[in-house]
Order: sequence, then C-alpha cells, then structure tokens
Amino acid sequence: MIDKDTIERIKAAADIVDVVGTDVALRKRGAGYVGLCPFHDDHSPSLYVSPSHQSWRCFACDEGGDAVSFVMKRHCLTYPEALQLLAERYCIHIPEANLTCEQWIVQKAREQMLLVNEATMHYYASRLRTEEGAQGLAYFRSRGYSDDTLEAFSVGYAPENSNVIGAVKERGLHMHYLMPSDYDVTFRSGQTIHVDHGIGTVVQTDGRFRDVFAGRVIFPWMDERGRVVGFAGRKLDGATKGVEMKYRNSSDSLVFHKNQHLWGLQQARDAIIKAGNACIVEGYTDVMSMH
Repeated sequence: MIDKDTIERIKAAADIVDVVGTDVALRKRGAGYVGLCPFHDDHSPSLYVSPSHQSWRCFACDEGGDAVSFVMKRHCLTYPEALQLLAERYCIHIPEANLTCEQWIVQKAREQMLLVNEATMHYYASRLRTEEGAQGLAYFRSRGYSDDTLEAFSVGYAPENSNVIGAVKERGLHMHYLMPSDYDVTFRSGQTIHVDHGIGTVVQTDGRFRDVFAGRVIFPWMDERGRVVGFAGRKLDGATKGVEMKYRNSSDSLVFHKNQHLWGLQQARDAIIKAGNACIVEGYTDVMSMH
C-alpha cells in the first residue's frame, strides 16, 4: 500500500506534459499541446494535453485522464504499478514502513537481481560488435536483421571467455546474484521463508566460474515494464551437432518464471494496443522477423 501523502507527492511531481511527452511527440497549440494518440491508428493529432488541468484526452477514441491513467494504459500497468513507475522516474521515495521483514528481504533481493540482469544484458550486447562476438553478429546478419532490429531487442553474444562477473562488479553489484543459489531465512517469530535469489548465469565447476551462456547468442527476456528479468541463449548453427540443449534459458527466480512471460511483448505492446490483437509465434527469431 502507498500512503495518500506519497500518492499526492507523486501526482504533483508527474507533470502531464512531461509524462505524455515521453511517449508522444507533442506540439504547442493554444493553451495546450497536441499529438498523435498512441492508443489507436492516429493519422492526425487527436490527443490533447492540458497543462492547466493536468489532463489528457483523445477526441477520436475518447480515452483520457491524468498522468497516472496515461501510464497505466500506455504500459499496461495496475494503479499501484503506475505510481511506482512514476515515483522511480521523479525520484520520490515510497516509504516501506508497512513491509514485513519477509517482504523487505524479498523486495531487496528482487531489486538487486534486476540491476544485475540489466548489467548482464549491456555486457552481452557490447560483446556482439567486438572481434570475439563476430560469429554472433554474423548469425544475426545471416537472418537478415538490421541494426535497428538488433537494438530493438537488445540481443547480444556471450563469448567463450565471458567476463560477465567483471561487468557486474564494475556496476558495484554483488556477483552472488549470478549464481544459481537459494537460502532460508528464519525470524524470531519462528517463521522461515525460502528465497530463490540466484539468476543462474554463472556456475562454479572445479573451483572455476563459468558463464552457462558462453558461446551463445543472447536474447534478453523483458517484462511489460521493460525490465530485464532473464535470458535465453542459442548455440550457433555450427556448434549444435550433438549438443543436448540448443537453447538455454535463465533459471526460475524471484524475477523470472518462463511460463509467466511472453518474449517480445514489451516491443510489441504499442502495436497490440492499437490493433486490438496479437500474433503468437514459436521462436525468438520468428518474433524478430515479424517485427
């Protein structure tokens, strides 16, 4: 629960022109602003934004509301989720006094895992355009993907000598979140909770750390808010003979459960909202090709 005072602070900070303007190109008209509505196939500016009333309305599809309602519809979020996103954007602290010890531990672990995943994604993406990632880039080029498509899906490559641990440490994050591990926490009340906090990107064998995605092209999994929750890695065609797993996915964790996410949804969200329907296809590259 977010207290009323914090909600009011968030709403006061979330200027409607700034919020809508993040997703829509606005231009001044009279006392307000106009732009193409992102919620239908708009060819002439139907969206009107009023700074004085801190509101927006589309005069074609009759959608409207305040900054929170815009974020809810634009990002397919619940009311509390939209408030959380706006609080993060405008650096407003949401008090955690109502969290139990158990909830606090899980929340902090989840926050750290998301940061580690983001650092990992940037590392893999940066390797794709280096000499050690040449075969990964060649694979995507052979499928006909442009730079715009590769960047839209933030794909990358995990080299054989992957240094993902170093990339995470450079961000000031702890490498143990990369390990497939879990633990029990027992409180004074006698209650015990089990926390799955290992992402499973790195495993330890014979005292050495190894990236489980080494030698694979990488497809980051993102949730509906664009947060990196996991990864999928594909062995390149020349290395799949006799390999048991052509594809490898991140382990289930606090932030990732493969059966609860749809790959490419974040990139397709706007088109789905406008069209009112979606096409579901089998594989990662199928999604990229149709995109």
